[in-house]
Amino acid sequence: MSNLYIAAQDGIHTYSCTQDGTLSFVGLLPLDASVSIAVNGGRLFALTDGECAYSAVVPVWIDTWGLPTDPCPSVSLGERHCCHFTVSNDLIFAVSSSAKSISVLPLDGTEGTHHTLPETAYAGVPRPQWIASIQGTPYVAVCDPGCDCISVYDHALHPVSICRLDEGCGPRALCFSADGTYAYCICSQSSEIAVLRWDDGAASFAQRKALSLPGCTSHVQDGIPSEICTDGAFVYVGCADAIAVLRITDGDATLCAHARIPVSNTANAVAVSEDLLFSVHTQDHTLRVMRMSQDRTFAAPIAAEVLPYPTSILCV
Repeated sequence: MSNLYIAAQDGIHTYSCTQDGTLSFVGLLPLDASVSIAVNGGRLFALTDGECAYSAVVPVWIDTWGLPTDPCPSVSLGERHCCHFTVSNDLIFAVSSSAKSISVLPLDGTEGTHHTLPETAYAGVPRPQWIASIQGTPYVAVCDPGCDCISVYDHALHPVSICRLDEGCGPRALCFSADGTYAYCICSQSSEIAVLRWDDGAASFAQRKALSLPGCTSHVQDGIPSEICTDGAFVYVGCADAIAVLRITDGDATLCAHARIPVSNTANAVAVSEDLLFSVHTQDHTLRVMRMSQDRTFAAPIAAEVLPYPTSILCV
């Protein structure tokens, strides 16, 4: 049994899912324009983005049935239209593409730090879209498709290193290999997946090779998060008309095109639980459940649910 949490326009939708793919609606936690969600320390966190107020992160307890309940006081991020966030060491880190900024705030609501990214002639216009903590380190990684780079910051938002990718590639989101040595990054403008090696000693990424992946999140608009996930053996990413499956080889250092699972439109986010593949599609407002073959070359549709403007999914 898995619990699914989907961020949508009206809040967090919770479903339970048996291993045969049967979905059961558990409940809805009403929130204003939920954009992205994360789980940390036994709590669920939701990024909300109202039209007239600053973006905020709402910490939520999860009851014994897996239902988000009893929201804690929200933490205002001090910026509008934040599009992605992460939680690490009782700190919230968030990025705003429109404000060209990165923010860090303590979960207790005390004053945080906001860092506006500078514009430089050679790097392009900053447009940070995605942020994640680098597990086991005091650093966060930021994908910036405006400057075609992945930047590393410490928890005080001091710049540590920068990995510049090919001009015009548009790095948008990444996920890590099981041991954290490699990262796999969606480059939505060039329709590629870049493989990056993480050097903990230098606290930096280095690009190894980019694999062409036509249509990968190429028409996902700014302010809507896109996600990439891995189960340790394969990487899954939404493309314009399919979910691409990439096989991990060479000690996590290489990705090989493996299969394309057809879908009607771009999957903004995907999640995997054993042989079940979940995807949310903002364009047609759906959650889809599919069962993958053992070799991950095929997936049969099992169920679909209509949700108001879903953008993100977690499987726990």
